[in-house]
Amino acid sequence: MEMFWRGRPGAQGRGAGWILALALVFALALASCQPPAGAGGTAGTEAASGSGSGETAFSEEGLAVHFLDVGQADCTLLVCDGEAMVIDAGNNEDANTIKNYLYGLGIEEVKYAVGTHPHEDHIGSMDAVVGIWPPETLFLPQVETDTKTFRDVLHAAEEKDVPITRPVIGQTYQLGGGRFTILGPLTDYGDNLNDWSIVLKFTYGDCDFLFTGDAEADAEADLCGSGQDLSADVYQVGHHGSSSSTSPEFLDRVDPEYAVISCGVDNDYGHPHWETLEALEEAEVEIFRTDEQGTVVAYCDGETIQWGTAPVVSLEPDYVLNTRSRKFHRPDCAGAEDIAPGNYQEFQGDRQELLQDGYSPCGSCNP
Repeated sequence: MEMFWRGRPGAQGRGAGWILALALVFALALASCQPPAGAGGTAGTEAASGSGSGETAFSEEGLAVHFLDVGQADCTLLVCDGEAMVIDAGNNEDANTIKNYLYGLGIEEVKYAVGTHPHEDHIGSMDAVVGIWPPETLFLPQVETDTKTFRDVLHAAEEKDVPITRPVIGQTYQLGGGRFTILGPLTDYGDNLNDWSIVLKFTYGDCDFLFTGDAEADAEADLCGSGQDLSADVYQVGHHGSSSSTSPEFLDRVDPEYAVISCGVDNDYGHPHWETLEALEEAEVEIFRTDEQGTVVAYCDGETIQWGTAPVVSLEPDYVLNTRSRKFHRPDCAGAEDIAPGNYQEFQGDRQELLQDGYSPCGSCNP
């Protein structure tokens, strides 16, 4: 299995053995094992390690962050020094994907589960996670919805005697040798469930990972004005890469080196939006995307961050727009070069979307 390892420039790892350990984690995860017979909802250690050594694949120290490919949804697994937590749990139909992934890693306990906000693409399979791996604490924001999906989560928590904890700003919790701090939500956002998203930063050694759910511009502005330290090495891009999130000031305050976008292939929302991708590229952020790369995994030893795949290549627009004439061109079209700077716009997305927006194709390059 060919692996790609990328660390921060100039940083030195503390042990090559971790690369071998993480390679095992990747191999097991990609296998998406079913639980072994008689496991009773947990994977046996021999199946997890693949060596019969009696040790699970995550028994060593270190932090592994798994950004699961659950289509147009979010689910992130963090395993730190053998302790696990789950942030969001995809759509309702993602239960088997999530369960098999955790079984494949030999996860037997989940210490914390976080439902960032009560939209189905974030808590859809949280009832399955709670039912199989009842966490010590389930975090939900102080907002509720009258949906079957949300009621299923509450019912699973009640059935398993899992306490529900509302986020308290500044509260810190330990996971292995790491910790996470609650940064948001900071106020009452009414009917905007996205802005109610629980925002947290996970710190392991010198490395920080920021998770913002679907928090949009208003919540981001509140975070910027809160005086909290938002800086992070890795930023899970808000709202699946929508232009409603990752506002300029917020991105500047986070100042990430890496960004991970969780979204579905050819999703109906056009995520990630071109504006977000362009902003990340201009900030020289290396980008990973689950719609193009599948599940993305990062490993951190407290000093360096390494990845199981290469970042996506530099952005190339699908089309170039003349916003004045309402025509679109191929990027290499001579006509595109003649567009006045004030009318020039790059676009990444579906051709049909441009036609629906009233743009017409260039007669020369026939895009």
